[in-house]
Amino acid sequence: MRKLLGFFGALAMGALLSSCMAAGRPLITNMGDVGPGETVVVGKVKVTPPLAEDEQTLNAIGSEGYKNRLFLLTGDQWRDLQTPLSGDDYKGHIEAPLGHTFFALSDAQSFYILGGTLILGVSNQWSQEDIYFPGGYKAVIRPGDRAVYIGTIHYYRNEFFQITQVVIEDDYAEAEALFSGRFGGQGPLRKSLLVPVETPSP
Repeated sequence: MRKLLGFFGALAMGALLSSCMAAGRPLITNMGDVGPGETVVVGKVKVTPPLAEDEQTLNAIGSEGYKNRLFLLTGDQWRDLQTPLSGDDYKGHIEAPLGHTFFALSDAQSFYILGGTLILGVSNQWSQEDIYFPGGYKAVIRPGDRAVYIGTIHYYRNEFFQITQVVIEDDYAEAEALFSGRFGGQGPLRKSLLVPVETPSP
């Protein structure tokens, strides 16, 4: 369990970032896409209470793809994110469908969860309303890992969409069954739950 710090969980308005987002970690369906020096990062993001049907307003052309998607922002080193975010802050992000296990291709090296964003609204005037989520966790990946399970990041919120609590949950049995079903048992799925960064350093 980790109490929330900083500005995360707040609403923010800004220019639409979809056209200038840096490349993320691709979601994959085939272990044949995993090359030398790469691994599959397996996890999930949940929000409680879950998003109601009318909480996201995605009116711009092409914005419907953001529905129930949370962007986990990552980095090779820990750093504090500053708002408004830039397109470069999205480099190496994981696009996590809320409530569903993701399988993301990654370099086989440890990284940090710096925070997250959920696009709450996009208008036809190309303005964007975001919700920011806290980070402060390290995903530990060892050399030679083919697949690593990092856990479920469970965000709890209030009626103002302020994040009140974060819990890293262990749903390994479910994730392992999904992994085996999707990839046919190609390589073990090692459990390596996210580790809190208690005293982050720049």
